[in-house]
Amino acid sequence: MESLISTTKVSLASQKKNYESIDDEKCQDAVKAIQENKDTITYLGLSGNSYSKNFCEGFAKLIKSCPNIERLNANDCFVSRLKDDIPFSLEYLTGALISQPKFIALDLSNNAVGPNGAQAISNFLENSPNLRIFLINNCGLGIQGSTILANAFKKGKVNLEVLAMARNRLENPGTIAIASALESMDRIKEVYLFQDVIRKDGMVALLSALMTKNLDTLDISDNFINEESVEKFCEFLEKNESIKNLNVSDCNIQKEDNKRIVESLEVIFNEFFVYLLSHRKAKLPLKDWVITTMNCLMLKLPRDSSML
Repeated sequence: MESLISTTKVSLASQKKNYESIDDEKCQDAVKAIQENKDTITYLGLSGNSYSKNFCEGFAKLIKSCPNIERLNANDCFVSRLKDDIPFSLEYLTGALISQPKFIALDLSNNAVGPNGAQAISNFLENSPNLRIFLINNCGLGIQGSTILANAFKKGKVNLEVLAMARNRLENPGTIAIASALESMDRIKEVYLFQDVIRKDGMVALLSALMTKNLDTLDISDNFINEESVEKFCEFLEKNESIKNLNVSDCNIQKEDNKRIVESLEVIFNEFFVYLLSHRKAKLPLKDWVITTMNCLMLKLPRDSSML
């Protein structure tokens, strides 16, 4: 794929190349475009390549020169890079965004961020109250990394509209930390925390934090909704008439809890369509569908990896 270059967007995305410096010949068209259009650039894309610490330090200077930058896509940017170098690269890139008043969206998904990388970007989060979209799926955060980010959210009074932190093995402690940060985010519309090994205590904390939000989308698939969290999930459904996209597939929901959940769904949907994701797909009104298992419930939820 060729780089995308215009007066408002510059992207090196998906070339599967290694970049060692912004002086590399292969990125000169993009560098020149940024320099010539620095006052109109709103989007920069780096995804799908591999960038050195040296490149990121140089690119950070280009970011700082763009006063109207709004979005940075740094998804899948550090394949084959040294684990100890990645936090420095992240600190360069995110540090350059702190001084940008119009910046609202950052995608760091599919990078080996880990706890050290989380610490490296915490300063950015602590100083970015205008950030609205933050995607950090599949980044090896674990309990420690997610807790670091949660504390940064709170310290920076970050008020997100979209938070995607899936496939990070938050487990209960990490989820509880993120839930405490979500409590103060009154703009939140979309939350993606699938495949995070969230069990009862974490699920209860998360659903409690989202209880009064005007949520549009929630994906908590491939976690655990059982025991006390079933009742909390039902309460959440009954209080969130705004929900349009919901994914709770593969959540180990027991057959005996299905009826209670369906009753809660019927509270908020008069004529509601569900998708049965098994060996074959069925689309039926909820009132005509006898549920035998809730581990396949997904309601109109797109899995778009390029949200920026």
